[in-house]
Amino acid sequence: MGSSNKVEDFRSDESQYGRKHEHDEDFHGPINKRSCTDVICLLLFLVFLGAWIAVAVYAFANGNPQRLIYPSNSDGEICGRGNYTESPKLLFFDLSRCARLSSVTGCPTPQVCVKECPNDFGRPWAEINDAGNSQTDVKRKMFPFCGPKMAESQITDDSITVKELILQKICPPWWVPSKTLLGRCIPSFQTTEDNQPMTNETVIIDSNETPENEIVDGGVLKKAVNYIGKLIDVRSFGERIYSDLATTWWMIILALILATILSLVWIILMRFVAAVMVWTSLILSVLLLCVGIVYCYFRYSQLKDDPSPDDSWLNEGFSSNLSVYSELSTTWLVLLIILAVVLLIVLIILIFLRKRIKLAIELIEEGSIAVGHMMSTLIFPVVPFFCDLVVIAWFVLLAAFLASVGEQSFMLNISNCKDPSAVSNYPRSGYKCDGEIPPENVTILCPEARCDFFKYGTTPMANYLQIFNVFGLLWGLFFVSAMEEMVMAGAFAAWYWTFDKKNLPSAPLTRSFGRTFRYHLGTLAFGSLIIAIIRMIRLVIEFIEQKMKEHRQDNPLVKAILCMCRCCFWCLETFMKFINRNAYIMTAIYGRNFCWSAKEAFSLLMRNIARVAVLDKITDFLLLLGKLVIVGTMGVLSFYIFSGRIDKIQVEDLNYYFVPVFVIIVGSFFIADVFFDVYEMAVDTLFLCFLEDIERNDGSADKPYYMSKDLRKILNYVKDNSRPPTAKSE
Repeated sequence: MGSSNKVEDFRSDESQYGRKHEHDEDFHGPINKRSCTDVICLLLFLVFLGAWIAVAVYAFANGNPQRLIYPSNSDGEICGRGNYTESPKLLFFDLSRCARLSSVTGCPTPQVCVKECPNDFGRPWAEINDAGNSQTDVKRKMFPFCGPKMAESQITDDSITVKELILQKICPPWWVPSKTLLGRCIPSFQTTEDNQPMTNETVIIDSNETPENEIVDGGVLKKAVNYIGKLIDVRSFGERIYSDLATTWWMIILALILATILSLVWIILMRFVAAVMVWTSLILSVLLLCVGIVYCYFRYSQLKDDPSPDDSWLNEGFSSNLSVYSELSTTWLVLLIILAVVLLIVLIILIFLRKRIKLAIELIEEGSIAVGHMMSTLIFPVVPFFCDLVVIAWFVLLAAFLASVGEQSFMLNISNCKDPSAVSNYPRSGYKCDGEIPPENVTILCPEARCDFFKYGTTPMANYLQIFNVFGLLWGLFFVSAMEEMVMAGAFAAWYWTFDKKNLPSAPLTRSFGRTFRYHLGTLAFGSLIIAIIRMIRLVIEFIEQKMKEHRQDNPLVKAILCMCRCCFWCLETFMKFINRNAYIMTAIYGRNFCWSAKEAFSLLMRNIARVAVLDKITDFLLLLGKLVIVGTMGVLSFYIFSGRIDKIQVEDLNYYFVPVFVIIVGSFFIADVFFDVYEMAVDTLFLCFLEDIERNDGSADKPYYMSKDLRKILNYVKDNSRPPTAKSE
């Protein structure tokens, strides 16, 4: 009785979700007479594409991606290229200013291209004062490490001194023995000038040894080298991964081909024995989870009694030698807990939703029949897949050029100024010059003022355009995804609304593509724009959180607000994707604009909330299990092969055997997702058509149902379980 009362309440309020669709003898699925929809959004999308092309023109004209690969000097010129073909290495005047990973490509110190890195200690100013060397001798020694502003003829020119060369940032005030890493001269901390170990207390440059009275402590310099060493470690880590991929690439390709064959066979078998395949995926999922739990427990039991003090995440930290994590008992304990939780959720669903699973299988079987009548739908996802590749490739190319658009920046230096008012008005740090010449009002107060080179980095304009480029990536990918959904929705809707399936119109997928491309690109642009904006907001929130971590700002209130925002926008994006998907189905059928279609789809679902509750996510869950069975099978198989557990298959020694395993798992998931997405779209479209069918028709001779006899089981189930007795006569 309780459930009947709830249904009575629902039916009494169904008017707030609009009127039901009435029977129409002339309605037979997607209408042919339609007009262009959401034209303004289409124009906006075209303007955006034009602006994206304009950004590309700017990036191609001003950027050079080689700067991201090869080191470049303070003028942005690439070492080892162009005018510096014979000078392939980069020397930092003061590496202690680069004590951050983010400063490696924008270090606030002059940088010059040199032929060879220094192999000894150099202190030009000290050598003149202490050793009594001549200006010419010192300039000849420092010339290989000076910038392009110093000509070889100036070595013997007495009009310019060593002091002036150092003050004008033309030559370095000091240098130390260095080695080459990533094309950059990095100090080698082994021994000092007196063959003593380098320590944090070792002072390389004394306060009186430079004309600027700068102190460069060995600890500061060593800190800079350590930070750059982390970058080098990341680089070597990447090289090891690349080596593993280069060794096993042919095996990875074979595995992905096998995953494709397995996915295709699975989909074809679902055409004939959908129920068997779904139940098989359920059973295999449970078995794979159980095997994973047993294996994780076995490994955990082996390692938990290991007396090694490094058996913890905190002690180990992050290491580029990722194989160390497989030797930690904590790793296997975490995996065991995750798999156990997933297994528990699956078992709960199987036990309490077993009747609804049977109904969901009926809907999946109906989808398999539709796919069987239109096998081209299994091939069509290749088209949007290549479109996605084009969008991603365009984004990466543009991002590389924009990241290499740079300019020199200069900071005002008034350290030698004797006028206190000038010092107070223009502090030594923080005032940016427009060029190499100080402002006129500063030179009047302080003739000694100068603008020193600070760093070579990306321009503010390039940073803003990079944000624009990211938004373009999001909008482009979501647009392609929307196109795929609407095209397939039109094909499956045409199949459903054909009373006699033998009379199905020819080439329904091609017809649907033609209608979508001719009339509804604006609707696709509208729906994808909404999702792109929401996703962009989520990225901004993630960026803010990342910046807070970098600056170690642990305000609990701000963190809580950001966490709530992240959760809310994730929910909003998930909901809007659901609305968009159903809106595209209604647009494919009726040819109306996005807002009307979204409203009609939402109202139709809400008027049939009982049926939606029965089948909404059950079918998605069952299809997801099918994907996981394919992915799990490929993952287990590749794990045993690359870890050397199958003696009959010999694999070359790898740095990280899990690298090809991970690539195969990810690739297998995307391949399975492409095939199963067709079924998901078929099920969603047929379900929405089914809901409209039961509103338009009553199963009588005058108003016959378009649904098959199997789908009527869903109708009867909902009537028996969710409707009051008076509703059974419908």
